[in-house]
Amino acid sequence: MEHLLNNKVQTINDVDVEDFSKQKPIKGRKRISMLLGAGFSVPLGYPMGSCLSCKVQQSICNKTIAFTNGILHYANPNSSHRDDHQKCFEFLLPLMNEYLKSKEKFDYEKFYDYLSSGCYFDGELYTNTLKKDLNQNIEKETLVNYLLNIYNQIVQVLIRDREGRQYYGNIEQNRCEFLQNYQGFIDYISLLVDDYIVDVHTLNHDLLFESFSNILKAEINDGFKEYGSKYYGILFCNGFEYTCRLQAYSSDNYDQTSINLFKLHGSVNYVPFYKKGIDGISRKTNYLKANKGININQLYMDDENNKGEYLYSQSERHSDFLTGTTKAIRYNDFFFQELFCNFKCNLKNAEKLIIIGYGGKDKEINKYIVDNFDYEHKPVFIVDPKPSETLMNFANRINAQIIEKTVSEIDCSDFESTK
Repeated sequence: MEHLLNNKVQTINDVDVEDFSKQKPIKGRKRISMLLGAGFSVPLGYPMGSCLSCKVQQSICNKTIAFTNGILHYANPNSSHRDDHQKCFEFLLPLMNEYLKSKEKFDYEKFYDYLSSGCYFDGELYTNTLKKDLNQNIEKETLVNYLLNIYNQIVQVLIRDREGRQYYGNIEQNRCEFLQNYQGFIDYISLLVDDYIVDVHTLNHDLLFESFSNILKAEINDGFKEYGSKYYGILFCNGFEYTCRLQAYSSDNYDQTSINLFKLHGSVNYVPFYKKGIDGISRKTNYLKANKGININQLYMDDENNKGEYLYSQSERHSDFLTGTTKAIRYNDFFFQELFCNFKCNLKNAEKLIIIGYGGKDKEINKYIVDNFDYEHKPVFIVDPKPSETLMNFANRINAQIIEKTVSEIDCSDFESTK
């Protein structure tokens, strides 16, 4: 009891409550755009393209994972169960060996393009191996979708930091780690949110940037909201199951906060919801955010025609993000179309463009910047400690100033402009 009596009792007057009445309104603010690439996540040990390629190749070779009904899990060496999804997964190894006959090394994005092309259906490998092992009635288009969904899940499970994390739950522990690696960047964002709307566009699938919401002065708005959502999932926690309302995407949710996040190529926790139409075909109707613990194999929504009833997602459930060197093919998907529409508008309205950890190799992304940002009159900054010739050429194209620093070394003064 003595230690309780000696502690000072905190009253309501002692609590440091932010005075929101002094905050400047969001409406009418000028905008600043950012573009983050894979290099942005490097300080926490997320794999770059070459490293991720090695990890994907090892997973396929070692068969340490397995698939049941399209869902990834770790392989049980004693299990004899092999459905069509597992057979397709096992077919990735001979496919990869065939692919490598004409390549110097394995590239996980180019291999995705190879799988997507379906060119292997005309060869002996398919006829002598997979066709004999699979149900003969499965159409080739269905098989391609199986392979792509399985492959994307392999990539998804490998997008982790050096500690093996995808989600960040311990706020205080993360605060120290984030500040150690991103102090200058966080300081700069914190400075901007007092006067600007900051539109952050990332090509990364990881959950690093949105985890900064515990540190920054403002909410990070990624377009997903729980309020008003008609979608649900099952949360597994300490051996119990709970029904939870899930955050659903709407482009109308933006411009309500000073930091907007646009994950242009999707995310490890973005899941499409499929609804069966009157023609019997299942189509995507929305995208949901399934956080840690949510079973994405059990997603459902309110049935508007039958009060108290639910409609279940009618297709395979897996995280949806863009892989491959031809990502632009899916830019017309309604979800990604909205993200890129915002990207275009944000570039047009931005007073400044800051690019961090991006190598300048994506021709479609480059085209969006060249066509929509006024680089003749407004400043562009590119942060890269060792810019490649490709990046240098792109920087010259848009009159950008290159800051030869790592993400951890930047500070607010780096982005001061004379334009």
